Amino acid sequence: MHLVSDDPISPAVWEEVLGALVIGRSPAHDQARELATDPGVSIVSRLICEFRASMIVTVLRLTSRLMMLALGPDAFRTILEDFWSKTPPQQFASSEAEAFAMCLESIDLKLPQLAKILEFERAVLATLMDDQPRVTAFDFDPLPLLRALAEGLLPDIPGRRGHFEIEVTADNLTSITGRERASSQQVMPYH
Repeated sequence: MHLVSDDPISPAVWEEVLGALVIGRSPAHDQARELATDPGVSIVSRLICEFRASMIVTVLRLTSRLMMLALGPDAFRTILEDFWSKTPPQQFASSEAEAFAMCLESIDLKLPQLAKILEFERAVLATLMDDQPRVTAFDFDPLPLLRALAEGLLPDIPGRRGHFEIEVTADNLTSITGRERASSQQVMPYH
């Protein structure tokens, strides 16, 4: 990629212009129009989007699966693209996932159980980062949903209503209130 303009551009400005273009921004530099026509810009842009998607899907695995299974891959991709258009890339997967989680909260998809699965995965992420235990409360038995999502499926039957809690610790899952310990440990290896 290079600029053919008679007006030379400094390396720092070139990097700024290229960086803005590949994340979908319109930089305020005249040479940006010329650089925007370079086919390499769209290739780098696609790679950045794929990398950002992989960070989100890796960190928010169950949330992503629920959305793809319930809404379809195209709708999930549209939500990701909207997020990318509004939020610059983050340096770390945890930061990218947290920014996406905040975006999901703001759009309120009305997808049953999405908020609870997202809350649970955010608790897992936060605990991995600071070693502090966290509890996520559910008004349904979360194991059928967690098991199904861990296998890449939607559950055949919903979890029974009631009060259930999952405590996440730095070492592993401590307990799921309302369930036998052995049955709760079978679902957790996915994280």
